[in-house]
Formats: sequence, structure tokens, C-alpha cells
Amino acid sequence: MTIYNIAVFTNQINTGTSFNDQTGVTYTYQTGTNYNYYSTTGNPQTQIGNYAFDKSQSGNKLNYFIGFIIADTVTSIGNNAFFQCNTLSNSMIIPYGVTSIGNNAFVNCSNLINFNFPSTLISIGNNALKGCNKISILNIPDSVTNIGNYAFNYCSGLITTNIPSNVTSIQDSTFNSCTRLQSITIPLDSQINNIGVGAFYLCKALSSISIPNGVTSIGNSAFKGCYALSNIIIPSNVTNIGDGAFSTCKALTSVIIPDGVTSIGDGAFAGCVDLTGISIPSNVTNINNDAFYGCRSLTSIIIPSNVTNIGNYAFSTCIALTSISIPANVTSIGYYAYYACLALTSVTFNSTTIPLTLNNNTFQSVNASCTAYVPTGTSDSNITLIKNNGIQNVVIVDTPIPITLPCFLIGSKILTDKGYKPIQDLRKGDLVKTLKKDYLPIVLIGKSPIYNSGDLVRLKNRLYNLPKNKYHDLTEDLVLTGCHSILVDILTEEQEKATIANYSWCYVTDNKYRLETYLDPKADPYPKEGTFTIYHLALENENYYSNYGIWANGLLVESCSKRYLTELSGMEFIE
Repeated sequence: MTIYNIAVFTNQINTGTSFNDQTGVTYTYQTGTNYNYYSTTGNPQTQIGNYAFDKSQSGNKLNYFIGFIIADTVTSIGNNAFFQCNTLSNSMIIPYGVTSIGNNAFVNCSNLINFNFPSTLISIGNNALKGCNKISILNIPDSVTNIGNYAFNYCSGLITTNIPSNVTSIQDSTFNSCTRLQSITIPLDSQINNIGVGAFYLCKALSSISIPNGVTSIGNSAFKGCYALSNIIIPSNVTNIGDGAFSTCKALTSVIIPDGVTSIGDGAFAGCVDLTGISIPSNVTNINNDAFYGCRSLTSIIIPSNVTNIGNYAFSTCIALTSISIPANVTSIGYYAYYACLALTSVTFNSTTIPLTLNNNTFQSVNASCTAYVPTGTSDSNITLIKNNGIQNVVIVDTPIPITLPCFLIGSKILTDKGYKPIQDLRKGDLVKTLKKDYLPIVLIGKSPIYNSGDLVRLKNRLYNLPKNKYHDLTEDLVLTGCHSILVDILTEEQEKATIANYSWCYVTDNKYRLETYLDPKADPYPKEGTFTIYHLALENENYYSNYGIWANGLLVESCSKRYLTELSGMEFIE
């Protein structure tokens, strides 16, 4: 058993027969050939005090300080104990019995390669190992309940580590600038409820992380600059996503935001250049400034009906975004909100009160052919306001429908237990034939108007005609919206690429691929201009997010999920 602390120096310096550390503890010279050894004597030490070997306060002698053996009797390592001891090398073994490592204890000990923590350790202080950039692996024992702010900040050589189950918070900048961190293990029974500000900021090599289910808040810039992070599941208990939380996560392709979130912070997903799909929950009321700035792969997004504010630059330079629908509850759209959305060709306003401000350049530099669709009753001054903000083409239509809604045109016939029936005649409780589950009752059915341009432009938010002579299962022509899916056995290479570009993966219903109508070259843009009534239905399903394969006019197509109809459709429900 080691009962004395031993300090090791190179033989380039001789401090005499003894020296005192910054706390007054005496270290006495022991024999040595290649190195000078000094150890404590007398009563065993129980702590290494605050500032004991703080290089910033100890003069030149610590320039030759290369090693330290901690006595087995020590139970705590104080604040700044080895602050900036950058000549300490190889391993630091923290003996069994130590329960706490103080704030700044090993800051910038940049030549230490290994840290061995004991199973008695409970607390790791703020900045404890900050700047220990040669450590590649950290095994944190299950006994630890607290890891302080900036604890491993700038440990740029760290590759893998873990968070014990009893730690309740990943605090501010804990792993900030751990640029080589690739993996972090968090147990299923983790007690973590908060991810602090900048917790994983600039962890450039981190490709995935499992956020514990108990987390309720993700702090500002928590994952900012995690360039390799390609997939993230945000737990259902999260209510707050902070400013810049996932900013510049360049490999992130899709995100589902949980229902409890009510606001998306400033720049939360700004610069996520590969983001192609994101699901915003119905409880969100505010999309803050720069929220999706520079998401250049984002092709579509549904803004929930409860949103009242879209911030400055919120979707600026989303160069692949083709169409948007502004809910009726939106009262404010900030300046340059859709600036340089070069592919934007359709903007639908769902209120006669246009939520724009004069000279805000909200739609400056969008596609020259972009058209704004406004409801009947929109005043000339509101139309002028749209033109002032960058869209010169304005079309007045009956109350429009939110974009990208999969629906059937009125008159489409659905296979039921009583044969094919027009969809407008169906009601809740009627039994519909499904591909895998026989007959299931309708639990939701709704209708809504849609404006169809009548031209030949292939967009999602319009109607398409599926002619009987091209679809051999059809009993008569079928008209669907552009994002309503036909169910098929295989996708062509072009269809697969287009689907992945939109949604990051290819969805499947009842073991069939979903092929959106507008991606199928056999489907023709519906040639009639005007406002039409469309319908959709959801069947009984334990899974709120799932749908079924059903038949319309003889063709196998998708039904709707309960979630989509309830939260995103904006439809008028039929009892």
C-alpha cells in the first residue's frame, strides 16, 4: 500500500533535500539515479490540496515535473491541484478511495496519456481535465454522479468515453471541442434530464448519439458543429431546443421534433446542408430567426397550423425548397425569411390578412416564376405587400389547402365491405378493405379544397391524373394529389434517388414501397384549372403514425395515418 505521495522530477533540477508544495506539505528527497524522487513523510496524506502543484504559481521548478504517484490514503484532489502541469507524462492513476476531483485539477496537463478513475469516484469538477489533449479513452466509473462544466473541454484526442447512469446532466461545454470524439456510451437507464449549452460543440467526428428518454432540454449550441452527426432521435420528453442546438450538423439528413416542443430556437438547424426532411410538431407556435437558414437540401416542410411567427432569415437560402404554405394563424413573417430560395415556385397564404411588412424583402431572390396563392377577399393592399416583398405573380383562389397533402379527388371510389363507394359518401365506422388486415373501420375522414393550376409543371401541391390505359389495375381514371403514394413492389433507380432526396429514405407500407404520384412519369398533371375538393381517411390502427394499403378505383394506394390527418392536414372532418 502506497501511503505517501511521490513527486518525480528529471535530474536536470535539484530542489534540495526537500520542498513544500503550495499548501505547505513537505516533500523530502529520496534516492534516484535518472530521476529525482520526493515523497511526503509522517502522517499519511488524505488530500492533495488546492493549488498544490499549480504551475502558474510555483515558479520554474515545475518545468521538470514529470510524474506523480498519489498515495492510497488520499480521498480528494483539490481545485487547481495540477493546473497547467504540461510536463506530467504517461499515466495518472487515481487510487481507490478518491471521491472527488476538484475544479481545474488537471487543466492543460497536455502530456498525460491515460487517466484511471477509481470506482469510488463521485464528482469530477468544472474544467477538471480541460485541455488534456493526448487522452484517447476515458472510462468513467458508475459511481460518478456529477461531471462539471467544461470537464473535458478541449480534450481533442479523446475518441471514446461514457456517461454513467446516475449522472443527471451533461453540463455546459462538457465535451466542447473534443474534435476526435467518435462514440459516447450512455446506458438505457440513464438519469440525464438536461444537455447543457455547448455540451458537444465542435465534436466534429461524432456520428451518432443516443439521447436518453428523460432529457427535457437541449441547450444552446449543444451539438453545433458536429459535422459527422447523420442521425439524431430527439426524445419525446424534450420541450426545449435551444438556439443553434444542431447548427452546422452538415451530415444530418432528417429530424423528428417531438410533440412537446413549442418553439424552435434561433439558428437551431442553420447550416444543416444535407437536411432533406424535418417533422415539426403541431404544438410549435414560433419558428425563430435563422432556424433553418442555409438548409440547402430541404425540399419541403409543413408548417403546423398553430405557428404564429416565422422569424428573420428562418428559411433563407433553402435553395431546394419548392413550395410552402403559410398557416392562417401566422401573424408575422420576418425580413429575408425566404431570401434566395431559388427553387421556390409556390407560396400559399391561408388568410386574407397577409403577415408581411413593407420592404422586409421576405421573398427576395426567389424563383422568378414563383406564384403566391391568396384566398378570395384578399385586399389590393395585401397583394401589393406580397409584390413588395419579392413575389410578382399573385393568384386569387378559393380558400387554399396546406401543401403536400396526400388526398383523393372527390368521386374517387374506395373498396369497402359493400364494394366500391365514392369517398365523399364514406363515414366514420365504415369498413375499408386493406392489403394485410382485411377490413378495418374508418376513424377519421376529412375534406378540403385545393387549387390546381392546370398547367404541366410537376409539383407536389397539385392534382395528377392516373389514366386507366397506363395503370392496368384501374377500373377508371384516378385523380390524386402529387404526394399521394401508389404502393409498388419496386422503385426505379430515378424514383429511389428522388424519394431519398426528399425524405432521406424510402418509406414502406404493408411491405410495398410508396411511390409519390408526382414522381411517376405515367401520372399526368391534371389539366383543369380551378379549386377542387379532395378527401382522405385514416383507419383504426394502434400505431398513431402508421397507415395501410387500400384500393381506389382498383389501384393499390396508401391510406392516411391518424397523426397526419389530426395534426397536419388542416382538413374539415366529417362525422
